[in-house]
Amino acid sequence: MKAILQTFDGYFKKSFGAFVVALLLLGCQAPSIQTGADAEISFDGLHRVDNARADDVWMLPGVDFSKYNKVRLDETQISYRPVQEPSQTMRSVGTNSEFPLDQNQKLKLEIAAKEAFLEALAKSKHYTLVTEEGTGVLEVSASLIDVVSRVPPENADRGDVFLTEIGVATLVLELRDSATEQLLVRSTDRRRVENNTMVRSTSVRNMSEVRMALRQQAKLLTENLDKLHLSQGI
Repeated sequence: MKAILQTFDGYFKKSFGAFVVALLLLGCQAPSIQTGADAEISFDGLHRVDNARADDVWMLPGVDFSKYNKVRLDETQISYRPVQEPSQTMRSVGTNSEFPLDQNQKLKLEIAAKEAFLEALAKSKHYTLVTEEGTGVLEVSASLIDVVSRVPPENADRGDVFLTEIGVATLVLELRDSATEQLLVRSTDRRRVENNTMVRSTSVRNMSEVRMALRQQAKLLTENLDKLHLSQGI
């Protein structure tokens, strides 16, 4: 459990708040959608957003988010980079930098993320949390892809571990009109997870920090979706 907990402790703190599309409105330069003959357009008709904090942000021009008064959280999809089990001669941190996660660890992350975001979205000022698609329902989906853990598993023969780099992953966020299934926004961001200082890994500390990080970022997501609702788009 140690590996997955430390990986997503730092990752959610670093990435998710900056990744939410509404947070783009808070940058030093106002974000703007490319238009005109030279506009960069994705394969599915979205226009690139300039001055975004995330690596890549795309939005459908002319979207009025104020027409949505409900929000639905889609299932979180998480994919992991295939990693070989460390051999008996490669169990130390110095000889292996990528570690596999077992099914139980992956399931715990999925459950924790879902609970945190459902709890936060239920407190939205402008959206009512629902479970069904329909008119006026904004669907939020978040995917973590190519997740890499730098933290050795608990059963590794390595003693205490102090790490500065925890892991890396790409977060993909999409907003859709649930009634028409029209994609409104897509954002992708790749982040390296690093600690400010070396902290010895313990399962109790890791679990507490991951839960707190998830709740903080879920709250930030909800606050920024509320701001996007008021702004009526970019």
